[in-house]
Amino acid sequence: MMHDNRIHANLIERYAAHMYDCAGIYNNLANQPNTVISENVVRDIFHPSYVHDPHHYFYLYTDEGSSNILLKDN
Repeated sequence: MMHDNRIHANLIERYAAHMYDCAGIYNNLANQPNTVISENVVRDIFHPSYVHDPHHYFYLYTDEGSSNILLKDN
C-alpha cells in the first residue's frame, strides 16, 4: 500500500503534448492514507490536433478507487 506521499509546490505546464487522456497530476487506483497533494500550479494544457475529445483533459485527477488523499490549495 502506498501511504504518506507528498506532492507539493510543483509547477506543471504545457503537458499532454503526446497523450490526451491525462492530467497534470494523476493519482492511481489505490488507498493512500495520509497522502497530500498541495500548493501545485497546473496550467497550459497542450491541445494536439488529433484529439477526438478535446474536453478529456484534467488538471488534477484521482482515478476511481483512489481514497484517503487530501487535495488542498492547488
